[in-house]
Amino acid sequence: MKRLTASRAALFTKCLYWLRDDALWDEGARGAGAIRGSAVHRFIELYLSGTPGAFALEKCLEGCELDQQDKEDVASMCVAWLNWVEKQEHELAQMLTRHIKTKAGLIEPMYVWDPKTNAARFVGCQQGRAYPDDAVVGGTADFVLIGEDIACIIDWKTCQPFADVPEALEQLLLLALLVRKVHPKVKRFMIATVGIDVREVRMGTFTSVTAMDLAAMERDISLRLRPIMTQSPPQPGAHCYNGFCPARKFCPATSQSMASLVPQEFPTTEGSLIKQQHTLLPVIASDEQADWTFEALKLAGAQLDDIKAALKEYIQARGGMIPRANGKMLGFVEKKGRRSFSNEKAVELLRTKGASDEEIGTLWNTGKAYTELRETKK
Repeated sequence: MKRLTASRAALFTKCLYWLRDDALWDEGARGAGAIRGSAVHRFIELYLSGTPGAFALEKCLEGCELDQQDKEDVASMCVAWLNWVEKQEHELAQMLTRHIKTKAGLIEPMYVWDPKTNAARFVGCQQGRAYPDDAVVGGTADFVLIGEDIACIIDWKTCQPFADVPEALEQLLLLALLVRKVHPKVKRFMIATVGIDVREVRMGTFTSVTAMDLAAMERDISLRLRPIMTQSPPQPGAHCYNGFCPARKFCPATSQSMASLVPQEFPTTEGSLIKQQHTLLPVIASDEQADWTFEALKLAGAQLDDIKAALKEYIQARGGMIPRANGKMLGFVEKKGRRSFSNEKAVELLRTKGASDEEIGTLWNTGKAYTELRETKK
C-alpha cells in the first residue's frame, strides 16, 4: 500500500504523482552513504538504550557491507556525536544525558494516522520501517521526549552536515503532527535536526511550533489525500531527486526528459545511423532495447560531458563562482581524495622489523571486485 511518510513530506508538497495507484515504485539499491547513515543511527540507538560506546560501535557495524574507509568514517561520526553529547554545551545534549539516566524518552517511535477516520496511534519503538498495512500516513522519529504539554522531536542527519535543508523541516513538521494526533494534550513542540559529520556535530533546524501551527498542515494533508490519486500529473523539479521520489524511474516526466537527449536518428560509433526506437529508461526488457540503449548512452553521455565542460568554462571565466536564483552560489570546488594506504611503505616497514617475504605474502589479498560495461568481440 502506498502511504505518505515523514521522510517524503517535502515531496508531497511538490508532487502527488508518486502516490497514484498506477504509479510504479522502485526504491533502488542502498548506497554506501545510506548504509553508513544507518550504522550511525544504530549506534545512537544502542547508546541511548544503555549500551556502552565501544560495544555499541562494534554492534552497529555488524553485517554492514562497507569497506575499511567507510567503517572508519562511521566510527568518526559516532565519536563526534559522543563528544557532542559529553560536552553538554547544547540543551539537547543535556536532555539526552538525562534520558540515559532516566530512560524517559522514546527511541525511534513509530506513529500512524488515517486522515479519513482521524484515527491515530503509536505503533511502538524500533520497528524499523515496517508500517502496518492500514497506515495511510506514518512517520518514525529518531528520538522523542514527551512532557506534560511540550514534546521534543530530534532527527539525526548523516548525509547533510548542516541539516538545515527545507526537506528536513517538512519531515519534522509531519512528525510533530503525528505526535500531536496521538498526544492531544501536547501544545508545543521543539523540533530539531542534528547534522553528524566525520569531524563534528552541527545544529540544523532548531525551532518551536505550536498545535495551531500544525493545523494548516493537517488540513492540507486531509484535503489532498481525500481524492483518488489517479488524475495527479507529474510535477518535475529538483524534488524528483532531492525528495528521493520512489516513482522517478518510471515517471512519464523522466521518459520525456531523457527522450530529449537522443535525436530521432543518430550515428553509432561504426558510422551507421540508428533510429530512436526506444526511450532511455532504467528498465531494460529486451536484447534489442539493451543494444539501442548502449549506443544511445554513448551519445547522451558525450552530450552531458560537453554541457558540463561548457558550464565549468562559463563559471571559471566569471571568477569561479556565480549566484543562483535560490540565493546560493555555484562553483567548482576541488575535493581532497580519501585517505590512502601506502602498500610500498608498509612492506618496507615490515622488512625492517624482520618479516620474511613469505610472511608478507600472506597479508596480500585481492582488491574489491567491480564490473564494467564493455563491448567485446565474440
